[in-house]
Amino acid sequence: MEVPDVIGFVDRLLSRPDWSRPPSSPLVWAAALWAAAIALRLWILVQPDVVYAWDMALFVSWARGLNELGMQGFYDSGVFCDYPPVLVLLVRGVGWFVGLIVAEPSDYAYQVALKSLAVAGDFAIGGLLWREGTRLFGESKGLLVCGLYLLNPVAVYDSAVWGQFDSIYTMFLVAAFVLVSRGRWVLVGAAAAFALSAKFQAVAVLPLALLEAFRIGAVRGVAKFASGAAVAIILVAAPFIATDTVSQIWNRAYVDVVGQYDSLTHNAFNVWSFAGDPSRTDTTPPVEIVRAVAGDRESVAFDESPLLGLTLRRLSMLLFAVAVAVVLSLYSRRPGTLNRWGAAGLLVLSFYLFPTEMHERYAYPALALLAPWAASSRGRERLYWALTIAVTLNLVAVLPVDALARQVGAVSISVFVLLLWGLASGVEPPGVAPSAVARDYEPEPGPLSRPQSVLIRAFRRATVFAVLLVLLSGFGIYVWSKGATASASAGVRLGDLEPVRQEQGWGSLSEDRSVSGAPLALGDRYYVRGLGTHAPARLEYSVPEGAVSFSAGLGVNSFAGESGSVRVRFFVDGNLACESAILKPGRQAFPVQFDAVGAKRLRIEVEDGGDGNRSDHVDLVEARFDFASDRSSVRIH
Repeated sequence: MEVPDVIGFVDRLLSRPDWSRPPSSPLVWAAALWAAAIALRLWILVQPDVVYAWDMALFVSWARGLNELGMQGFYDSGVFCDYPPVLVLLVRGVGWFVGLIVAEPSDYAYQVALKSLAVAGDFAIGGLLWREGTRLFGESKGLLVCGLYLLNPVAVYDSAVWGQFDSIYTMFLVAAFVLVSRGRWVLVGAAAAFALSAKFQAVAVLPLALLEAFRIGAVRGVAKFASGAAVAIILVAAPFIATDTVSQIWNRAYVDVVGQYDSLTHNAFNVWSFAGDPSRTDTTPPVEIVRAVAGDRESVAFDESPLLGLTLRRLSMLLFAVAVAVVLSLYSRRPGTLNRWGAAGLLVLSFYLFPTEMHERYAYPALALLAPWAASSRGRERLYWALTIAVTLNLVAVLPVDALARQVGAVSISVFVLLLWGLASGVEPPGVAPSAVARDYEPEPGPLSRPQSVLIRAFRRATVFAVLLVLLSGFGIYVWSKGATASASAGVRLGDLEPVRQEQGWGSLSEDRSVSGAPLALGDRYYVRGLGTHAPARLEYSVPEGAVSFSAGLGVNSFAGESGSVRVRFFVDGNLACESAILKPGRQAFPVQFDAVGAKRLRIEVEDGGDGNRSDHVDLVEARFDFASDRSSVRIH
């Protein structure tokens, strides 16, 4: 797209005799689009209270500390900072700039500057998408591609409101795929390395860039990609090498972050939000694996079988790897510019949807990478906006939208005004007319060489094999777990009885699993049978006729969290029969046993240990009523 003649356009505009019909030049729409995007973000930037205060206070402390202490002093101070090197360097630059222009900068000055950095990333992405859309579809549809991102509520919310820096690594990812179409493999590798150095989440999309380097550029393309990546990594690492902080940035940003938020999902509305308590740890195996390993036993040690090492975290990474392989395999069958953008977006969504420990913002780059793909048809655009709504609502779950009411209204009003202008002038907004077919302008590689063809076909077959293996393995473990049944005891399990009364402080009474949905676990053992509840709780059961005693193991689930602590009391017909000590996670099962001869009612009361009921996940294992004779004639009162 040629640089527009702004002066000539203004001269023609001022000389127009008919002001009733505004000009239909794409430049007018471009001006309106960018003006709306800039005005909205500037308006938000100057609002001191429109911010996620906790995160922004952390970012401000980083900018101030890096400016005042320098790199080495900042890390030696022991401050928490888990951001990768590119973002650390940019935040330091912001701190230096604010300190340069303001004698005694306030937190508000740092806040505006840090948000401006994120917003600058937004507009860089908008420019890249405008250029890409124009080359694909022409000027009008190029504006649609740009507008899908710049006026996207996710982009506005994440950068201008929250002040997060997801736009920075997204900018490098978008640049990498713009450059792929031009065969600039050195620059593609450099952009990919910069993206990875800005956020580790960029790793999800890099396999596609490597596949394209090999598919289009063959071995030479891969070598150029690697050389560009190496140069970029050296440039990023140089300031940390000079200040002897390489180990600090490596450990904090790439090593220690694994397991830092050891929950199924950390606010991300993904597949793990359907698996019981989404905040429970991902370091346990599924209940089905525990049952399969236990067979006919009541419990197993944590380290008894390698299968118990298949934690939800590891299984989720396997699921993610399979999803990536499927996306790349399908793309390799129908490669091309538009499908590449679609595949890139799918890879981002794969990273967001399938691994555990994901944050709500990890779907962010998909909204930029999918913009060219979405602009190619109305159906795709509808899907794009459906995704936008979903991601926006996910962000709102963390940062409530109330403070942004006026800005959200401004977006709606802006859309109304633009549509009204189009209705009055007869000028159709970009993208309303039937979609044009994209011009595939990339340099095509021609027929694949034999090594390329063989490797790509082998990858497709391996993907099919991996999918089948995962499906069959999962089905086999499920069937195995259903067939594994603990040997029958000489009594009646408490879990087989319906409670007469049931109250608990969080969640619901769970059979054969913890209240969070995790396996029953006390000390260093998993248990197959039992109940999971949560303090404070009150459970009442009718005692089976003929029962002579009650026994159980008791404790706080080993994976509930360090703050869990409870005390449990057992009452038989209103009289205290047994009282536990203060129970905490990681301890072996506390043994419970008392007489139940002639008893009518058992009441179990669970209290927190005096420090609140956070993480008070109580497991009651191997709980049963025992009898003096055959239980075949047992009746319930």
